[in-house]
Amino acid sequence: MKESCNLSTTTESEEKNNGKNNPAASVGFFELFRFASRQDSVMMVVGGVCALLHGAASPLMLLVYGMMTDTFVAYELEVQELADPNKTCQNNTIWWINQSIYVTPENTTMDCGVDIEAQMTMFAYYYIGIGLGVLILSYFQIALWVSAAARQVQRIRKTYFRKVMRMEIGWFDCNSVGELNTRISDDINKINNAIADQVSIFIERISTFVFGFMVGFIGGWKLTVVVIAVSPLIGLAAGLMAMAVARLTGRELAAYAKAGAIADEVLSAIRTVAAFGGEDKEVERYDRNLEEAQSWGVKKGSIIGVFQGYLWCIIFLCYALAFWYGSKLVIETKELSPGTLIQVFFGVLMAAMNLGQASPCLEAFACGRAAASTIFATIDREPEIDCFSEEGHKLDRVTGDIEFHDVSFHYPSRPDVTVTLRWHYSGYLAGGRI
Repeated sequence: MKESCNLSTTTESEEKNNGKNNPAASVGFFELFRFASRQDSVMMVVGGVCALLHGAASPLMLLVYGMMTDTFVAYELEVQELADPNKTCQNNTIWWINQSIYVTPENTTMDCGVDIEAQMTMFAYYYIGIGLGVLILSYFQIALWVSAAARQVQRIRKTYFRKVMRMEIGWFDCNSVGELNTRISDDINKINNAIADQVSIFIERISTFVFGFMVGFIGGWKLTVVVIAVSPLIGLAAGLMAMAVARLTGRELAAYAKAGAIADEVLSAIRTVAAFGGEDKEVERYDRNLEEAQSWGVKKGSIIGVFQGYLWCIIFLCYALAFWYGSKLVIETKELSPGTLIQVFFGVLMAAMNLGQASPCLEAFACGRAAASTIFATIDREPEIDCFSEEGHKLDRVTGDIEFHDVSFHYPSRPDVTVTLRWHYSGYLAGGRI
């Protein structure tokens, strides 16, 4: 049996060696859940509903807090009025002792007879109910999302490792084993952070944002509209930060993967390195690759710091605007009661604050998407030679001589170098597949 052939293979890494860097396609957020089963989807939906209800608990508490504030104010006014011995409380209305009804300077009557103890007991029951509800919802919110994420990450690790084992040997010529180790540990952990409890926390904070504004509109739409006018500045900053972090995180992960590949290469051959006294050289090579990762990390940290400061600056400016305009609505126009002002003020500011606090979750999503782009690209790649393939005709017994004459090929990492060999094998072959 005689064969003569010319072999030439090309991979993505060859294009990089030729100066054509093709970054991995961006992974959409919902593509991170591509390995979710039906049970995982149900768990995430139930956990999302729990997070949604959990986020609504704080604005609901503000409704109770607003009513409680009005009760305290009414009781204090009643005490002040009844301190006059010429006034008395009859049929829940303040009267003069001469049996004429008391009229305020605003030409209105004044209620009395507030049972402060019974009212506070009722509000305490409300708070206990909200607290128990939050305890249960918060547990299921986190537990379901983390459990679903753990199941999906397990499938991702198995699929990624199996696909790596299926790759042809030329693929490993362009991908270091150390880099693959970094991918299967650090990068997949970043995917886990992006699809686990951070998602439930993000849903919770967005829910608080929405319900907080609903509480504001119910209590006083004028003050709510004034504060909403500033909210787009917060959303714009959060979006820009997520885009910048996603890009810089991808480059940072690639740099760390290169450094990890060098460390794995040196440690696996430490005897050879020590025999030739190459410790200092390898340390310098490792440090040189870490400097690139450090540079991208510093840039990412600077951008996060700037945008975080910007977000909180806008939030505190919202505080100042709401206090100034809200006081006018209470004192001058009397459109709001003190309790309603507290309800609207803290509801809107709580909504704005939770929108700002959702930005760290966006950072985790951006990191997960950047890490998934490389992991999923490897999973989706079809090997040129699939060792697990069952296609073709498998021979039970093969005997004869095999000779290769003038066989030439290129290593994927060195496409410009042609390798020519002559090889002869004579003997018995078994289990061959053609």
